[in-house]
Amino acid sequence: MKRYKDIFLDLDDTVLDFKKGQHNALFAACGEFGLHITENDYCEYDKINKESWKAYERGEIEKDVMLVLRYKRFLAYKNAEGDATKLNALYGKHLSMQGCFLPGAEEGVRYLKKKYRLSLITNGNLATQNGRLAAAGLTDFFDYKFISDGVGFRKPDLGFFTHALEVSGAKKEETLVIGDSPSSDILGAYKCGLDALLFDYKGTTVCPYPYLKRVRAWAEICALL
Repeated sequence: MKRYKDIFLDLDDTVLDFKKGQHNALFAACGEFGLHITENDYCEYDKINKESWKAYERGEIEKDVMLVLRYKRFLAYKNAEGDATKLNALYGKHLSMQGCFLPGAEEGVRYLKKKYRLSLITNGNLATQNGRLAAAGLTDFFDYKFISDGVGFRKPDLGFFTHALEVSGAKKEETLVIGDSPSSDILGAYKCGLDALLFDYKGTTVCPYPYLKRVRAWAEICALL
């Protein structure tokens, strides 16, 4: 593999275990809200949440409206009354406390930090993502942090990657993107002309976009780089 100077590294389900964090945050938020939920309820929430984000990405609904509406739908599913805006805020508070690493990720990030200039590229809320970085002890590990709500663009928008290159001073031919999402990380890298590794730790991801190599573990990433 050719030599790189800059790594653009995704956060959720590449470094941190978002699914575990979401699970923990929902149970904690509902507990504080006074709403008892089960694992089956969590599965229904996950379905509602994914549908909601897809509607937002298709431009069918504004983000602020979508974030609250998903909890209105969840409360309706539970036949429960309550303030969906409050439940959304509680979820955001508890999600910002979640810093669960995927296996090998903590050691892997430390390894990359010693060899490359490291930039975080993530979609999400500024306070939430910065909180999760702090919970994981990663606040000072990145030379640059590009979070969509702060950038003004979301991956895979070309504007997001162009902004990251301009601010960091990274050169396209010397930059490698590492991420788990075909529709945001790999597509964004492709649109911008950047090399990319697809991190597929479950081995089930279907990716229609070109990438250098598929890796399933952080040990593979470190061996390559």
